[in-house]
Amino acid sequence: MAKQIEISEWAYQTISSLMTPDDTAGSVISRLLASAVSPEHSTQTIVVPSNELNFHLAAVPDLTFTKIISVQINGKVINANKWKSLRDEMIKLGLESGVSMDDVSSVHTVKGEKNDEGFEFHESLGISIQGQSAKDSWKTCSDICSIIEANLEVLVQWRDNEKAAYPGKKAKLLVP
Repeated sequence: MAKQIEISEWAYQTISSLMTPDDTAGSVISRLLASAVSPEHSTQTIVVPSNELNFHLAAVPDLTFTKIISVQINGKVINANKWKSLRDEMIKLGLESGVSMDDVSSVHTVKGEKNDEGFEFHESLGISIQGQSAKDSWKTCSDICSIIEANLEVLVQWRDNEKAAYPGKKAKLLVP
């Protein structure tokens, strides 16, 4: 769920002056925070094509009605065209890196087989994973990336639906 904050008129005017036609205040704040937290990546995150939005992990909007176009983890292209498949790939990567899923509060897993309450058993992982929304799947992915210090870039597009946060728009979701 997005959070609302109050900012001064000066801060809003400054953010507005940095916005491209397709930007939101949140995407500008995300780029500025990314630049402050990770200056070595600032050129990557500050320069944005005018038709594409950029969001960093804390400022991601509602991802309902999105489709995944491409995924890169640490610069390597991953074949995951659905949120569930991306989340499952990240959980697998996390487990391979020694992460206990108990440390990832954004996802519910159970060791062994469980097929009720929205759980699905993944035999290759030896765990059952409870289903999640697109935004919760993103949170799980970003949480695991933060733990294992991985970079994640996901290009998404909102479907042309009036209930979508940005109908028809594309966006990069970035960790860190």
